[in-house]
Amino acid sequence: MECDDEDVRMKTIVIAMSIIRSEVSSLKEGEKHPYLNKLLEDGTIEKIIKLFRDKSKENIHENIAVTVAFLFKATKMKDDYRKEVIDMLKIMWCLYIEVIKLLAECEDNHDSLLSNDFEKKLFIYEYQAYESLLLSKLFLKYDKFLLNYEDIHASHSSYTVLKLSDGNFDKETIIPNLKQTLIAYAEANHNKQSSKDKDQRYTDLIHELDEINSKDDYESAFAFYEDIMMAVQKLGDPRVHFEPPCLHDINYLLPFGVKLSCDQYKSIESCHIHAKKAVHGYVPSQTRTIDLRGLVILKIKLDGSAIQETDEPAAVTISYWAQENIIPVNSPVLQMNKALNGQFELRPAVKFVMPKNDSFTVQYVDNNMKTNTSLISYFLQSKRNIENISDICEFKSSYAPLNIDALLPISNDDSNKTTFKNIRSRTLWQQSQFTPLNTISDNLGSSSVSSEQYKDLYDMVINRQVEESFAIENKGSSFNLFTMVILPVVSALILMWCFICCCRGKCCCYNCCDCCDDCCCDCLGTCCCDCCEDCCDDCFLNICCCYYICEVCKCCCGSSSSSYSSSSSSSSRSSDSAIYAIVRIQ
Repeated sequence: MECDDEDVRMKTIVIAMSIIRSEVSSLKEGEKHPYLNKLLEDGTIEKIIKLFRDKSKENIHENIAVTVAFLFKATKMKDDYRKEVIDMLKIMWCLYIEVIKLLAECEDNHDSLLSNDFEKKLFIYEYQAYESLLLSKLFLKYDKFLLNYEDIHASHSSYTVLKLSDGNFDKETIIPNLKQTLIAYAEANHNKQSSKDKDQRYTDLIHELDEINSKDDYESAFAFYEDIMMAVQKLGDPRVHFEPPCLHDINYLLPFGVKLSCDQYKSIESCHIHAKKAVHGYVPSQTRTIDLRGLVILKIKLDGSAIQETDEPAAVTISYWAQENIIPVNSPVLQMNKALNGQFELRPAVKFVMPKNDSFTVQYVDNNMKTNTSLISYFLQSKRNIENISDICEFKSSYAPLNIDALLPISNDDSNKTTFKNIRSRTLWQQSQFTPLNTISDNLGSSSVSSEQYKDLYDMVINRQVEESFAIENKGSSFNLFTMVILPVVSALILMWCFICCCRGKCCCYNCCDCCDDCCCDCLGTCCCDCCEDCCDDCFLNICCCYYICEVCKCCCGSSSSSYSSSSSSSSRSSDSAIYAIVRIQ
């Protein structure tokens, strides 16, 4: 470090930093760095601090601060430079939380670490929840701070676990606890986001919880939880969730997806719905239902009742459903887009109420241009081994026809396994099993109506499209420049780009560069998340499963998804036979 050559001196410092950091990995909590005393005695640390204070060396100040923190693991840092070094680490604390934890192993460093309300920054990012808990444990070990409601809810992410003894719901306990949690969170954020509308929504939620508490006609705990869940969603605060027990890995499914086609200059009544493959990936042969993919759906009755001539078109029905069920979005356009992008056919149980009926009625145009009507089952899908869901969460008695008790554990039989693989044959989402919410007979009871009785403009357009498609097929196999030359070349170029793009040939999911290797979400055809706080709506697990940002692809990746899922599963079956609901404040 005394060398006159600047380049040699800097390389020496970098090598020394690497050696110092490498020694920490083998140390346990409370153990000190083996090089500290030697470097203090020979004055090396003083020279490093001198470089740290040299404004011309700002490009290495962070590295120096990290290295000094490694050296002072479980040791009181000198008063002369403790505040400077710690303040540098706290500027980028989310990157250096593990380094800060090393200093927190010594009680003498706590005052500097906790200055400027540093504890309120903990738990902001869900992917760092574990590290935040470990750091909090070190602070609490010496009673340096206590997290009360105001502290924990002033941050942007926290969890409150509400214990429900022996599976029975106790309204006198859960409602007051939930109200206390929400009020504390609202008060802590009042000054940050002073909004009369937001304050009023919290007031309305408290009143609605009081109304739920006053009801005496709940037949089961599930009905009680479901009302609370929907009331909290109406709050419109994306950071606040109520997750009833047992529902985390449960989804309500339709066996097909929907696609909208219409003239942008006309009203939604003139739009038409086409059935397509659903985002959850199951095909009709797996669900033992009629295959509607590619067909036009004219009308839908979600309650399973008979379709009448005066009923509105399917597009209008879906639009009404979206406005009623997709909350807290207030825009009908955005609600419809979310429904069309997967939320209509895949409904996470922690976001949507269970369908009130076991099936719904669909009127569609078949391949013979005839109008048919069929009764289609709703399905229940689970990502966990659950032999009897009623053991965890008692459902409404009115839901008995939905055959909830028939939900089976995931089968290891390859015939029941559904996997989606990329070009490197790595499974993107694991096997799942679902059960129809009613018994589906082979005879669907379809009624056919001649297309001659349905002569509207749309039928004529469909007929013309079908005739044109047959005409094209009958033209023969003459040379086609587009299909035989241009299309293959473009496809090859796209594949090459996906291989050499930012993902460097790793898993790009289904959109090039949208995701990298070991994508932790099971989002089918879409990028998992844009950031660690914003999981996409199509995420099959319905959790924000990002644990760190990939430095190459800048999207969510990580192998912690399985651990999170298992931990959430275990929380539903705790050792004391109690059931837990989670109130999450992001």
